[in-house]
Amino acid sequence: MIFRTRSGQLLCVEVKSSTTAIAPALSKAQQNTSAFIASRLQRAALGQGQWANADAQTRALAISLRKEIASGTTVKTLKVNITNMFSGSNTSVVQARLW
Repeated sequence: MIFRTRSGQLLCVEVKSSTTAIAPALSKAQQNTSAFIASRLQRAALGQGQWANADAQTRALAISLRKEIASGTTVKTLKVNITNMFSGSNTSVVQARLW
């Protein structure tokens, strides 16, 4: 997910969740944040993969974000882990770390 903060900063968030106490690790592709973000925006812009049904507005936004990032805009990144989801104990844990 990509957000723009109130100050205009771009923030990319990767969320991993689990019903156990351990959230999944980042995939090999996700370990290179810059390349991962660029590749996913490219797919969204072209309507490929999970973005095959993206509407024109979503695709245009992906193109715009790609251009903005390519021009030097810094993207802050976070990995959010949500563990113990739906465990029945109502004790889900949310942790956010730099990605």
